[in-house]
Amino acid sequence: MGRAEMQAIDGDGGPSYSPVKPTLTLLIGQREASHVGVKAISTPMAMKDHPVLAMSARLRHDIFCIKKKWEKVRPDGMETDSYDPVSHHFSLLASLKGESSEKVLAYLRLVDGSLPRKAPDNQNARNLIPMQAAGVTLSDQVLRQVERGESLEISRLCASDVFGNKMKTGSGAVLKPSDLNLLMAWDNCHRTKPQVKSFVAILEPELCRQFERHGLKVKQIAPEVDHRGVRVPIEIDILDPRNIVVTTLLKDHFRKALGRSLKPLHHLTWGASDPVASTGANLYWLVNQR
Repeated sequence: MGRAEMQAIDGDGGPSYSPVKPTLTLLIGQREASHVGVKAISTPMAMKDHPVLAMSARLRHDIFCIKKKWEKVRPDGMETDSYDPVSHHFSLLASLKGESSEKVLAYLRLVDGSLPRKAPDNQNARNLIPMQAAGVTLSDQVLRQVERGESLEISRLCASDVFGNKMKTGSGAVLKPSDLNLLMAWDNCHRTKPQVKSFVAILEPELCRQFERHGLKVKQIAPEVDHRGVRVPIEIDILDPRNIVVTTLLKDHFRKALGRSLKPLHHLTWGASDPVASTGANLYWLVNQR
């Protein structure tokens, strides 16, 4: 676009881009946005206890429980599981003009198999990442990478149906919030977590083809599995020269379309010792409030 606990970073040492003329408007659905940004949060706390993660859990519930019916409907309207406390969460948020609260446009988590997970009684604690619970048998090499935090699983990738997974810029460009969110998660890992070498995932064949159409080098790492339909276990090497070129070009594409310089993502580690940690510093602003 598995490891030690993420630390908050100041973001001053990241990539910089030449300024371009700002885009005058950014439409989310038919509404104009005053600003859009990504929040990246790692926490062992329950998702319901953090406002951004709670909104993200509600989006997951809307998509995976109500729409797709892959998970059971929850009384609290939040879809969560035992992998959340060992995940790094990325939520793309927008503030719409005339509204005081932010909206979640897209969400994903990167599950870190090197962190200790408390598995429920009905789950195998040896399943370090969700794709193992879905029936994927990892090779010894990939399993070692997961155990060392060198490979993270992309999981619960989703976008809000309310806005149709579309952002339209003043120049007429149409962008997918889910693509931007994934790119920002990729960029965050590439810059700040040198031990992370790849992402793994189980994807629908069409999504694999979409990644390849973008130019990404995708490697199948195990036979297809029947998990809510056919799924392909894949690995994406984030250090592969071809993938670095593709993600650099994608960042430039988004920068030009949005008319803003993309600034480094601040990552918030939020734990029991700091339950009211400020979330203001971890915004990846794309469109500044006017």
